Amino acid sequence: MEDTPKIRVGVVGFGLLGKNVAKAVSRTRDLELVAIFSKRDPATLQNSLAKVYPTASAAEFRDRIDVMIVCDAFGTGLQTETPYLAQFFHTVDAHPLRGNPPTAEEIEAQKKLRLEELQTLAQDFAKRQAAHDAAHAGEKRERTGSAKRRPRPPNPPTASPRKKPPKSWG
Repeated sequence: MEDTPKIRVGVVGFGLLGKNVAKAVSRTRDLELVAIFSKRDPATLQNSLAKVYPTASAAEFRDRIDVMIVCDAFGTGLQTETPYLAQFFHTVDAHPLRGNPPTAEEIEAQKKLRLEELQTLAQDFAKRQAAHDAAHAGEKRERTGSAKRRPRPPNPPTASPRKKPPKSWG
């Protein structure tokens, strides 16, 4: 039997999903994991599976990779990254979402909504904290002003300094 050349694979995304896909590729006899690409700093993501490169440099591997697996757990990059990568590679989208991935506009709207919710929560917390502080300000003064201090225990007696032995001993 002739040796069939391995399919050269790249993985885009190195979160939990990307790490598991990279492990699966590296354990598969007919596949060769060539490179991993990430938006995060590659220096912090080095591993024993394959070298990590910035996602922006993926196009430079067009002659060394046959299939690019896009691992985007939230589907946020599928609208932009996958079409770009498809210009250079056969692509496989690996994400756990069901149905259509969100569009870039939907993602931005979700981010804006979350930010507004966080700002509302922060304002509410600040109001409640101010009300709490105002309500308990008198208690603090009462506790600190009227509380009698206990007398401090006397210092334990210190041992007298050792006298040097007479010169005749040494």
